[in-house]
Amino acid sequence: MQKNRVGQVTKKYLFGMALALCLSVPAMAEKPALPMDLTVGNYTAHVNPNGTFSVDNNGYTVFETQALTISNDKWEVLYGGGKLNLTPDMSKGADGSTIVRFTENKEGIVDLVETVTFRPSEVEISYKYDLKQNIGHFVCDIKLPTSTYEGAGYKADMYESAAKSGTFPVGKPEKVVINYDGLTTLKNLHAESKAGPIDFAFSPSSTICWTLGDHRAADWVQSFCLWNENPCPAGKNEFKTNIKMGGR
Repeated sequence: MQKNRVGQVTKKYLFGMALALCLSVPAMAEKPALPMDLTVGNYTAHVNPNGTFSVDNNGYTVFETQALTISNDKWEVLYGGGKLNLTPDMSKGADGSTIVRFTENKEGIVDLVETVTFRPSEVEISYKYDLKQNIGHFVCDIKLPTSTYEGAGYKADMYESAAKSGTFPVGKPEKVVINYDGLTTLKNLHAESKAGPIDFAFSPSSTICWTLGDHRAADWVQSFCLWNENPCPAGKNEFKTNIKMGGR
C-alpha cells in the first residue's frame, strides 16, 4: 500500500512539473507567408514582406509604415527601401498579443531587429539596431492618409518645445513639402481622425526625432506624414513608437 501511494505521489509530482514547464515555455515562433492580414480586436493589419504594414479601423486606413531606408550623405541607399524581402518570425506574447519580428544582418551596414506587437486597439513598433558605420540618413516614415486625417484636429506634445494644437488642412497644399514649425521633436500626437481618436507616443532617442509634415503634394508620399531623416553615429540604439486607437 505504501509503495502504491509513493508511486501515485511521484506520478502527480512529475505530471505537475511537466505541466509547469509547458506553461513556462513561450509558444514556438512560426514563419508566416507574406503578405498576410491579421485581425486583432476591431482592426485589421496588412503585413508586407519588406517589413512594412498598414492598419485599417472603422473603414479607414489609420496609418501605413514605410520601408526602413539607410543612406549616406548623398542619399545613396546602403540598406532597405521597398525592395526588401524579409522572412519574419511570428509568435504569441504572454498577454495574448501577436508579435511579428523581422531580423536583418547587412554586413558592414547594420544588424537590425524590427518588432511589431499587435494588441487590441494598440500597436507597438520597436527598432533595435547596431550600425556598423556613421550614416547620413535613417528613415522610417509613417504615412497618415489624407482621407483619414484631412480636417481632423490634433494636439502635439514635444520633447524640446511647448505643446501645440491645430487642424490637418483641407484642400490643395501650397508647397510640395510642408513641415510644421515647432513640431520637430514629437513626444505625443493625438488626432481626432475619421477612424476615431488616435494617439501616437514616441520614445526618447538621442538620434531619432519625429516631425509632423504635410507631404500630400509629394509624389513619394502623397499624404500627411510622421517622418525622420536623422544622421546616426555607428553603434547600438533603439526606439519605439506606440499607437493607440480609441482614445486615451
